[in-house]
Amino acid sequence: MARNRNDVRSRTSLSRTRGTRQERRRILIVTEGEETEPDYFKGLAASLRATGVDVQSMQIIGEGRDPMRVVKRAALLSNEGRSIGKRDGYDSVWCVIDVDDHAGLPNAIIEAKALGFSVSISNPCFEIWLLWHFIDCTRYMTREDLKAALKKRGHEGKSVSASFPFASVKNAINRASGATVDMPDNPGSGVWRLVEVLDQGGRLKA
Repeated sequence: MARNRNDVRSRTSLSRTRGTRQERRRILIVTEGEETEPDYFKGLAASLRATGVDVQSMQIIGEGRDPMRVVKRAALLSNEGRSIGKRDGYDSVWCVIDVDDHAGLPNAIIEAKALGFSVSISNPCFEIWLLWHFIDCTRYMTREDLKAALKKRGHEGKSVSASFPFASVKNAINRASGATVDMPDNPGSGVWRLVEVLDQGGRLKA
């Protein structure tokens, strides 16, 4: 019996689709801040998807404690994921923390690395990453300096609204990408590495 040409084309097209589709990875993000960081990553994901960027699947937890508590919470959640089967586990785990005045930060980094987690540290705090969406900044900054600089640009308080300039994330990546060590100098942030991981198709890479 002659094979239907439309059927052949349909099967060929399906085969190509299956061959080119990237497998979506699951990423767990546990942050020191309870509001700012979760708001930012959720808003960024929505903004990227709206412009056609394929974003990895992620779960975001704001721990609101010191760095070691962030690492311990990440360990608890990742173990729970593995206990219900590999399919529901996480492909990577990220701890998003600040330098601030945390005396226990070096130990938290060691613990995270021992567990196979990645760390994304901002110096002095996450707000330097937010500021880099607006302007370049290379001078030493305190947390209060950053709050004032962001307030001047319409960003005040801990929440990150939908009006935040998420579209400028590539500028922030370019300004932060000099920080290639876990503990960056002030000002510095490793958030750019996490953002590039979330970008499934690699469209944000400099």
